Amino acid sequence: AEAVEAKREWEAKLSKCQRFVTSMLRKGLFESFSRWQDMAREAREMRVKLRRCLQRMTQRQLASAFFDWAEAVDATKEWEAKLSKCQRFVSTMLRKGLHESFARWEEMSREAVKMRVRLRRCLQRMTQRQLASAFYDWADKVVAKKEWEAKL
Repeated sequence: AEAVEAKREWEAKLSKCQRFVTSMLRKGLFESFSRWQDMAREAREMRVKLRRCLQRMTQRQLASAFFDWAEAVDATKEWEAKLSKCQRFVSTMLRKGLHESFARWEEMSREAVKMRVRLRRCLQRMTQRQLASAFYDWADKVVAKKEWEAKL
């Protein structure tokens, strides 16, 4: 019975020892898992921080590029507005010059028509005077001839 009792004690101690070793192994595994979990969490946090930092840097570069582009667009629009204004000014000046030229031509054309009318009237008067003068000269000669014939 002592042997059975000793065997039971031995098995109880062995079981207790196995539980102790298992507990130690679990504790070691848990600590190892816990350390791995902490390292994984830290690595994930570092990746997030790194991504945010890179995004900020990229956003700064993108914002800088966008503002440069927007500034270039504004400068282009301003240049085009000035160019358009200049073109309108030149166009207005050309139209004004053309209008003044046309007005001067129109005035000269009217003046030429008036001059032609005056010249025609003057020529008609001169022609009528010459015809009248020639007629009166003829009439005087006819009268003089009749008087001459009457005296003879």
